[in-house]
Amino acid sequence: MSGIKHLSQGIIEDLARRVPGRRKTQREKQGLLVAPMLDVRSANLMDLAAWLARATGRVDMRYQWIERVAGQRSLV
Repeated sequence: MSGIKHLSQGIIEDLARRVPGRRKTQREKQGLLVAPMLDVRSANLMDLAAWLARATGRVDMRYQWIERVAGQRSLV
């Protein structure tokens, strides 16, 4: 397991304890977004897309995923 995936799993587990009412998919999306942000120490979306632990091989597809997830009001 890569460092980013390991970190995101820890964040997801912590969110499950702290916000038990939130849907599992929302917690997973938040964990996947926060982990590279902590590692890269940047809010630049292209930097996050490059470090994102998702199965897509293209950075532009990861960038689109970040934009969609970040734009959801339910995650705020």
